[in-house]
This record gives sequence, C-alpha cells and structure tokens, in this order.
Amino acid sequence: GRTGLVDTFMLDCDRCHAWFHGSCVGVTKDSLPDVWICDECTLQVMVLEQTQAFVERCSNHQKRRVKGTEEDSQKQKRHKKAKQKKDIAQANDVAGDQTEASDNVPEVDDTHIFRQLLLNYMTHLTETTKSQNIKFAREFHMAKWIQEFDNSRCVGPHDDAIRKESNFDAGLMCVHFLEQWKPAGGVSSSNDASVEKSTIKSSPQYLSEEGNSKLLLTLVATKSDLAAAFPRMLGVLVSLMGDDLVSLRKLAVKAIAQVINVDRTLMLHPSVRKAVSRRFRDEAISVREAAVSLVGSYVLQDPLVANAFHSSLLCRLTDSGVSVRKRAVKIFRDILLSNPNYGGRTA
Repeated sequence: GRTGLVDTFMLDCDRCHAWFHGSCVGVTKDSLPDVWICDECTLQVMVLEQTQAFVERCSNHQKRRVKGTEEDSQKQKRHKKAKQKKDIAQANDVAGDQTEASDNVPEVDDTHIFRQLLLNYMTHLTETTKSQNIKFAREFHMAKWIQEFDNSRCVGPHDDAIRKESNFDAGLMCVHFLEQWKPAGGVSSSNDASVEKSTIKSSPQYLSEEGNSKLLLTLVATKSDLAAAFPRMLGVLVSLMGDDLVSLRKLAVKAIAQVINVDRTLMLHPSVRKAVSRRFRDEAISVREAAVSLVGSYVLQDPLVANAFHSSLLCRLTDSGVSVRKRAVKIFRDILLSNPNYGGRTA
C-alpha cells in the first residue's frame, strides 16, 4: 500500500519517534546521522539549556556588580579613614545584597530564549560562512533587541513599579546581548568567558533551516502590532456576540470559531466561555445553533471543553429549535461513542 512513497526518503526522530520527509528537514540518505532529533525535540532541549545559561549569566553579572560596589567601598575607606565606621556599615549592607543576588534574577520568558536561539544560529553561520550579509543581519537583530530593552527603561513610575514586581531588568538584558556583539569571543572579562561559552556553544545541534524560519516567524509574530492588538480584537468579537442584531451575533460566533480553530485553548478562556454559554440561551435559533456547533467542534478534542459546557449542552436537548436539538444529540452521541465511560452520562 506504500508503493507511491518508494522514492520518498523519510527518517524517524530518535526522541519522539515521529516521521519526517528528508527533503523537509534537510537530511539526505548519504548524510543520515547515527542519531537524529527533530526540530521540536531539539528546541525543547535547547530552551532548557539556554534558560539555565541565561540564569547563570545574570547571576554572574550581578555578582560582578556587587563585587565592584565592594571595591569602591574599600577605596573610599582607604582615603577617608575618618569615616571608617560608616564604610564598614556600607560594606555590610553590600554583603547582604550579595546573598540576595542569586535570587534577583530576571524572569526568563520564551521571547528572550527564542531570541538567544536565533542569535546562536546566526553566530554559527557567521563563523562558518564568513558572509557579510549574515553578519549584518545578526547585528541588525541584536541592535533592534537592545534598542527595545533600552526604550523599555524610559517608563513612568507606575510601569517601573510593575517591572520591579516582575523582576525585569532591562539594563541587564542590554548587557546580555551587548557582550555577544562580536561573533567569536566578544567578551571583555575573563570571568564571563565561561558563561559566554555556555550560552553560545552549549548546544552542538542547531535547528534546521525550516526550524529557524519558524523560530523567526514566531518572534516576529510575538512582537507584531497584530499580536499586541489581539486581546482588544478578541474583546470586540466577544462584545459583538451580545449585539442587538441577530446577524451580527451569528457572525461574531462564527468569527470566534475561526480564531479558536488556530488556538483551541481560547475555548476555555473565561470571557470566551462565558460569552458562548450566553449564546446557548439566545432568542434566535440560528445563533444558538452556531454556538452549539462551535462547542461541538472541540468537545472530542479536549475533555475539558465537554466538562465546561456539559450542562449548557444538556439543556439544548429540549431546545425549541429542531436544528439545535439535532446538533446537541449528535454531540452527545459522538462523546459517548468515543468515551463510553463519560462522566456526564448519568448527570
């Protein structure tokens, strides 16, 4: 039955055992390694490694900053013997800060780690290909990230308080990328060399060209204006589900369905879940049918959705609209066929 795929070379991931076309992942029969890991598995491992390396870099940087403060205090002590007691008190305060340095590490989110992974790949290409175009692209991305962190430091008192609560240090992030500006050993401190090596060279593997393309697209999408405006746009759709016009309510339900089709976790978003549940009791049959159909598309994929909308679906079994009742019956039939031990069957 696989005669049509005789000439198609495929390989198995040694970690998750998923199958991939060799042409899609850039591997040929002649270059097949003894152990091959797919992009998804490689990314998971690399994210863990880079998170650890990033935390280590931040901790070392803060220790150096505390050490520098201690040295300044000692210089003042030598030149100002009259203030010896005060200098000792300051040194004790700094020592207390040093014990807290390891805990005062900025939070690491996926965006920072993905940026580091992309930087690792561009650094690897810069060193191996010696291409000026790749070098300029690498510097462009780094300059853009540094500018973003630098601009984030120009905030008001309210925003600054929020950043302190979230343990975010924009200055430290700037230093993190500035120290990697030079592709090969761009570190001025010998103490930082080991950290630089662990950050840049810790992973012998790199994502495939397709994997890095997806990584770049993810970064662009995360920081795009569309992504920033998504919560507001989702709020508009949710509000339209309660509009006075039946046609708008129905279209809003269908629009929400298209959004959830991309990210089904939104089905359990509090505002979305509440709005959809309300449409189950809409005065218009067409809107109720659209809401039931929306839920029915995901009850089999996610048991949490079935549990969340169980009571609402149960009420639609006695709906005045024939089409709504048929939809509800079909949904429960599919649930019971796929899961005969469904907990809601006796409810």
